[in-house]
Amino acid sequence: MYKEIFQHIKKNDESLYPSLLVNCYWYKNVVTLLWACPFDLLNFDNVYKITSVYISFIEEHEKNQLKIFYDQKSIPKLIPREKLLFNYPMMLEKFSILRYDDLKLVKN
Repeated sequence: MYKEIFQHIKKNDESLYPSLLVNCYWYKNVVTLLWACPFDLLNFDNVYKITSVYISFIEEHEKNQLKIFYDQKSIPKLIPREKLLFNYPMMLEKFSILRYDDLKLVKN
């Protein structure tokens, strides 16, 4: 029954955010829905926040490789310092590089 409710709510993305406050069960399920396609719901200002969450899950040597390609100071700023509640990369179902590029172009 809950899965049907969540699927219905998913069609109306704005309904998802208040649903986070219903109870712990709803919170966990709604977070999973929101993080399944996080770039679909974003504006440019939030893309860096989402990206920083994903960067926080990669290995240290991979972060060092990123530093080689980008400004040495920008990567550490992106990495959240606090422990995160969920394994967000495991929830990712859809990532559109085209959508990500569109968001980059809007800012430039």
